[in-house]
Amino acid sequence: MEPTRALNPVTCQADLSPPPFWRKKPSLLDEMKTEKRIVSSAKTEKMEASDLYQMAIVAAGFVNVPIEETWTIVRNYEQLPQVDERFQEVKYDAQKQRLFLHAATLGYHARMTLQLNYCETTRAKEIHFESVDGSFKGMKGTIRFEDDRRQKTEISMTSDYRSESLPLPPVLMGVGLEVVA
Repeated sequence: MEPTRALNPVTCQADLSPPPFWRKKPSLLDEMKTEKRIVSSAKTEKMEASDLYQMAIVAAGFVNVPIEETWTIVRNYEQLPQVDERFQEVKYDAQKQRLFLHAATLGYHARMTLQLNYCETTRAKEIHFESVDGSFKGMKGTIRFEDDRRQKTEISMTSDYRSESLPLPPVLMGVGLEVVA
């Protein structure tokens, strides 16, 4: 395992620019807010002029909980196995801001250590992560929490992984990744 290191300092945007795809479609945004629809997009492709593959995942939805309460609940990482059976084991080292996850779905197991970094604005809070050991080493992403000002919180996740090969079984590529996201 790599020695502990902080991610580069991060900053949060109060408002995302450009806006994410779900905000450009009023009917989709309304479904997310009123029908609890979760939107996701997962793309895996070979990068041009490179031997690398890229896996990019975006997911978003709303919860009927104010942002401060959502922020507290979500950072209680070790409760994840009680929230979703896909989390087999979770350990968080608050001092090092390191999160170990063992997740399983459809017979596939991923074990990874994430280095976390946090930032906040008056309207949004973010968890930036990088997989520093185990599955998907080098994957980077952001989980964003944005105040909807109606006692709701918009939660979105973006991640980017580049590698010479993608360590996923075919059943999890594409639509399977969208479901997991």
